Amino acid sequence: MDGFESNEGVILIAATNRPDVLDPALLRPGRFDRRVVVPLPDVRGREEILRVHTRKIPLADDVDLSILARGTPGFSGAEISNMVNEAALNAARNNRKSVLMYDFELAKDKVLMGAERKSLLLTEEEKRSLHIMKPATRLWRRSCLLPIRCTRSPLSPEAWLWA
Repeated sequence: MDGFESNEGVILIAATNRPDVLDPALLRPGRFDRRVVVPLPDVRGREEILRVHTRKIPLADDVDLSILARGTPGFSGAEISNMVNEAALNAARNNRKSVLMYDFELAKDKVLMGAERKSLLLTEEEKRSLHIMKPATRLWRRSCLLPIRCTRSPLSPEAWLWA
């Protein structure tokens, strides 16, 4: 940004999705004088973005882009593109020639919540211990509603014997 005279007539355009992590030197007066904030697309915008990204992808008869557009509020164009690519990859993994609405639903979940992690599944023993702890947790929550302040939760079911 240095080395230009003020009368050079150079226009620099930059874009970022994360203005909060920019170097403060870039944000000093005289560097970038104008900020244009582009809002996230509305329903019609998301539907048009879906049309652009699904143009070359064979879609099944059950795919309705207007339903997909209504089901993706807050998605940016990049996230919609990522969702379409994930849906196509899922269809290819299942040896299908066209992308189903089911593939789009799975892809939407993956974009929203991240990849499915099988390691977080509970074992039978963990499920049993969770089932045993549920009533104790309910009792503790009820006791916290009393005017007496609760400061900590018991760590084991045996701790309830002393309460």
